[in-house]
Amino acid sequence: LPILDLTMHGITILALGNGAPDIFSTFVSVTSSKFQIAIGELTGAGTFVMTIVVGLVSFAAHCKLDPLSFTQMVIFQIFSISFIFFVCLRGAIHLWHSLSFIFLYVLYVAFSVL
Repeated sequence: LPILDLTMHGITILALGNGAPDIFSTFVSVTSSKFQIAIGELTGAGTFVMTIVVGLVSFAAHCKLDPLSFTQMVIFQIFSISFIFFVCLRGAIHLWHSLSFIFLYVLYVAFSVL
């Protein structure tokens, strides 16, 4: 899609392709009353990408990061993980939690456009 810049492709289309299997596996885990597996898989996958994938790619190829864009992404990651932590401490996900997670992603995409 030529109308989107590369950052937008990364945070929307590529993220959807990468995250689509997680939607289905998490749904199966949650509907099977295995919420701990779902949280473990999601946090484990995110941690794997942020550590192993970034580490291996940066080791193999030198790259430059836009400090503002990178800082924005890290802030959203920290906020998202903090919100997941808050929800897990409460022991249940309510409708407003679900809507908040979706809103947080929409907000992330909106801020990335600016």
